[in-house]
Amino acid sequence: MSSRVNNKKPVILTPLGPVLSDEEKELFLKHKPYGFILFKNHCENPNQVKKLCADLRACAGDDCVISIDQEGGRVARMRAPHWPEFPAAANMDDVYQTYVDLGDMLKAEGVNVDFAPCLDVIADGDQCDAIGDRCFSSDSKVVGEKGIACCEGLMDAGVMPVIKHMPGHGRAVEDSHFFLPVVKASADELQHDLEPFKAIVASGLDVAGMTCHVIYEAWDAQNPATLSKKIIQNIIRGEIGFKGLLYSDDLAMKALDRYGDVVARVQLCLDAGCDIALPCHTTLDETRAILEAL
Repeated sequence: MSSRVNNKKPVILTPLGPVLSDEEKELFLKHKPYGFILFKNHCENPNQVKKLCADLRACAGDDCVISIDQEGGRVARMRAPHWPEFPAAANMDDVYQTYVDLGDMLKAEGVNVDFAPCLDVIADGDQCDAIGDRCFSSDSKVVGEKGIACCEGLMDAGVMPVIKHMPGHGRAVEDSHFFLPVVKASADELQHDLEPFKAIVASGLDVAGMTCHVIYEAWDAQNPATLSKKIIQNIIRGEIGFKGLLYSDDLAMKALDRYGDVVARVQLCLDAGCDIALPCHTTLDETRAILEAL
C-alpha cells in the first residue's frame, strides 16, 4: 500500500446514490477507503450533498477525500438551478477567479478535491472529442499558465486540484470512455504535450495528478499510461518530475476492458505506480470485492 494514503485503502469509490445505504455505511466503516467521488446523480441539492458528504466522512473519517469532476462547461456534476454554471476552459476569461468561485462552491458543500484542471493540449487542426473545449489552448505555454491560475484559484478556496490527464490526452483521437486510444507520435513530438505539466511542477504548487488510459507507442506499446510502470516512472515521475499524489483515471472505462475485471484493474494500476485507484460506478458487490482485495 502507498505510504501516501494514511493507512486507508488506496481507492476512491462511488456511492450508489444520493443517500448512503446501511450496507454502504457498514462497508465503508469497516474498510476505510481513501475517499469518494460524486457524480451528477449524487448532487440533487445543496442540503442533500452536505448530508451525503457528512455521512461519508462519518464512515471513512474526517480526513477522507470527497472529490468531483467540476471543470466548467460540459464537465460539471453540480449544475443549475442549485449551483452556478461555469464556462468551459476554452471560453474562460479570468481563470483564477473562476476557479476561486468554483472552489468556494465545492467547499461549501463538503467537497475538498476537484479533478481539474485539464492540461491536455490539442494542436490546431487536430481532433480529440474526449477533450474538445476542455482544453485551455492549442498553445502548450498558455495551457501551463492557465493551469497554474486554476490550481492557485482552487487552492485559495481550500480545494485540492488534480492536474490531468498525465502525460497528455490531446493527441488521442478516440475517446477512452469507449475505446483504447493509441498515439503514434514520436518521443520528440510528445515532449510538447508534457510542457503544461512541467510548468505546474516548476511553479512549486503541491497538487495531485491523474493518469490517462492512452497507449503511447514511443514509451510503452503494450500498456496505457495508467497501467504502465515505464510511463509512470520514466515520464510522469521522471521527465515531468511530478512528485504529488497520483490518481488513476476511471478504471471502469471501456479503454481498459482487455485488462480484466475492475478488481484486477485496481491492482494493476497500483502495481504500475498510481497511488490511488478510481473504480467508478461499481456495484456494491464489486465495491466489496475491491475493498477486500486491498
